[in-house]
Amino acid sequence: MVNLDTKMIEYRHESYHLWEANIRSILLQNLDCIIFSQDGMFIVNLGTKSKRIIQDKAGITWMLHPLLSCTDLLLEDSNHLLFSNQGTNMVVSIQEQYQDEYGETYFDDIYKLKI
Repeated sequence: MVNLDTKMIEYRHESYHLWEANIRSILLQNLDCIIFSQDGMFIVNLGTKSKRIIQDKAGITWMLHPLLSCTDLLLEDSNHLLFSNQGTNMVVSIQEQYQDEYGETYFDDIYKLKI
């Protein structure tokens, strides 16, 4: 998600797929982003409302937290959140974001949380 005023990235979510994999997503009115791929369906809450419980097709109950609920982890306004799947773990990286004189954006890790 990019802040249109500062042109800086607020947060990003990375998940890995094969380059030839067909991936589609839709953004619902409640700001849930549903991502469809050959591996199944993945849901990310891009909103700011509180957590909620959802249930999948197999009857398993999940707690869905909005990504912005992690903004308390930021140390400064220029920090950036990176959410990534690493194997069976979710990793939240807090990074310093900066741009060079050519407008290229770079990130340096400050710390990481493995969930």
